[in-house]
Amino acid sequence: MSKKRKLPFNRLSVKIILTVIIGIFCLAALLSVVNIAVSKDVFVENFSESQKKAFLQIDEGFYDLFSAAGEVAVRADTSWAVRQYLTEEDRTAREEMEAIYYMKVHLKETRLDEFRNLGAMILGMNGKSYLHNSAKRTVPVETILESRVVKNALKDPGKLVCEYAESGYTDDTKNVPVILIARTLDYQNGNPCDGIVLFTIKESEFEKIYDYFTSETNDIVILNQEEQVISSNNEEYLNGEKEVGKILKLLEQEGKTEVRQHDGNQVENYLSRKIQGTNFQMLGIIDPEQAFLKQYNFRTVVLLTSGITVLIVAVLFVFVRQQTKPLSRLVRKMRLVQAGNLKEFAPVEGTEEIQELSKTYNRMLEEINRYIEERMKIQEEKRNAEIHALQMQINPHYMYNTLASIKWLIWQGDAEKSTKVIDAFISLLRNTISNKEEFVTVAQEIENLKNYVLINQTRYGNRVGVEFYVAESCKSYKLPKLILQPFVENAFFHAFPEGMSGEISVFIREEKHYLRFEIVDNGVGMDTEKLHALQNKTDKKSEHFNLLRSK
Repeated sequence: MSKKRKLPFNRLSVKIILTVIIGIFCLAALLSVVNIAVSKDVFVENFSESQKKAFLQIDEGFYDLFSAAGEVAVRADTSWAVRQYLTEEDRTAREEMEAIYYMKVHLKETRLDEFRNLGAMILGMNGKSYLHNSAKRTVPVETILESRVVKNALKDPGKLVCEYAESGYTDDTKNVPVILIARTLDYQNGNPCDGIVLFTIKESEFEKIYDYFTSETNDIVILNQEEQVISSNNEEYLNGEKEVGKILKLLEQEGKTEVRQHDGNQVENYLSRKIQGTNFQMLGIIDPEQAFLKQYNFRTVVLLTSGITVLIVAVLFVFVRQQTKPLSRLVRKMRLVQAGNLKEFAPVEGTEEIQELSKTYNRMLEEINRYIEERMKIQEEKRNAEIHALQMQINPHYMYNTLASIKWLIWQGDAEKSTKVIDAFISLLRNTISNKEEFVTVAQEIENLKNYVLINQTRYGNRVGVEFYVAESCKSYKLPKLILQPFVENAFFHAFPEGMSGEISVFIREEKHYLRFEIVDNGVGMDTEKLHALQNKTDKKSEHFNLLRSK
């Protein structure tokens, strides 16, 4: 069953990148909030300042209009032609035409023609009227003299008064909202008023003076001398849906021309300014937060911030990955070492700290390999010494037994058998004593065993038979010299006591990359108690070289 691949969340590089990414996004969000808040405050201040400057420009526009109207009124008040036209009775048609002609001449001396959208009408208390432009009067003079604007002008003689009306008094202003501006004419002839100069301008034309300074976020309201709304870009102020009384009262209470009003989450700025040269007033209602939302493109800010953040994260990811890559390689090498491969040295690369760590790791690995090699060498020398000691014990013992057997054969006078035994003994000595190699092939070891068996059978007879079962593939393998002889000897002298017959079988085969040796006999064997006693008898010498010693 294959192991599942572990998720990389426990890696140092991943932790660093995730931590930095979270930090960057938190920082980006915090900076965005702070940036928006600071930008909002700065925008509100700058927007309010820009509206103040806009008020100055609007004031200049209104001043030009009202000063032109005042100039016309003053010229009409000083014109002899106007005075004669409005005050003298029983005049001939020629005199009337002459007066009208000079009235036009006198009015042309003013800036009236510069304001083509401003209509001028002179009304006399005697019922006479004069229109400076080509428009035609559609309302009787008596009705006009009874209008509210005229009455207000009569209440405040010598000053311009202003009113809003749903319709004008000429054919070009009929049923059209207009602004009416009036001023009395007094020629000091004993009458409180000899006439009225009435100016008419369409409210839409009047609004153009300030309309380009307005938007969805700021409104402008023009108030007359009685603080009545005469013009506004927002119709809700004109039709009374929104009142300006509270705003005027707040400005009066604060004693300022600029007030910021907080109503829950909504903030409004109120600006007030008297139109110079008049008793009229401009009122600005500004929603700076709404203006900020209109001007400040949050989507662009978010996209830009996100783009910069992603770019920084990408660069950081590449940088951290490059910096931690040597550390990852070192970890992989360590895992290979854990699997048993002690030759996996780490490349010395990366930062100074990682290089030092890699050097230390490599030195440690070198020391481990050196220690293992030394231990293996010591074990090899120890094993060779043990084998040599074993052979030193075997050789004298075996030579004694063999010579005794040859002596016995000679004593019996069997020359042929003695010769075979001597040849076997010579071959055995050649392979054991003359051959300095510690290891021999399986075939050589079997040949030595056969010579040994021949010598023993010569001495003790053929009551113990020995059979060899050796796999052909194993004959070329090497093993320590005379390693099997003590086992066969042990079987000869301990498994078949007192002339007992039997069989000894020697099996040699390859099993799972190992050589397996089995020496099996059908002798008397050994009970458990005796086996245990022999295993514990390690400090006593035995006359015979038994299994305990060769184990």
